[in-house]
Amino acid sequence: MLRALPWERGGDEDWIVSTLCELYVDQRRAEEGLAYLDGVLARFGAPEWEYVRLRPRLLAACGRLDQAIEELRADPDAPYAAEELASLLADAGRLEEAAAVPAVAADRLLLAPLLLKLGRIDEAMAALRPSA
Repeated sequence: MLRALPWERGGDEDWIVSTLCELYVDQRRAEEGLAYLDGVLARFGAPEWEYVRLRPRLLAACGRLDQAIEELRADPDAPYAAEELASLLADAGRLEEAAAVPAVAADRLLLAPLLLKLGRIDEAMAALRPSA
């Protein structure tokens, strides 16, 4: 039912596509989710970021983390690309790399939690202090 719903509603219901992709991952059917999403992306021709942002998580769930990271690094100016990249790197235990993502390193609210996970408490606290 969910697979057909976006098209019945005009094809622009990104929350439905997102929910379906999350369900595929939750049910350990990430390959099916990736195939479905790639079909959605092909159908639109010029894909919307709301759909493209789902792809790296599906790739990672398929065991293709390096490909997911590569795709995110290929389009660093896309909305939320830096946050998603840092999240995937952190989930993979690559915290130093996550903290070094330029947009994350420049955003104290994104950087501080990574610094905490790295055990760099003083740096995290300094990042969270208001600038004078």
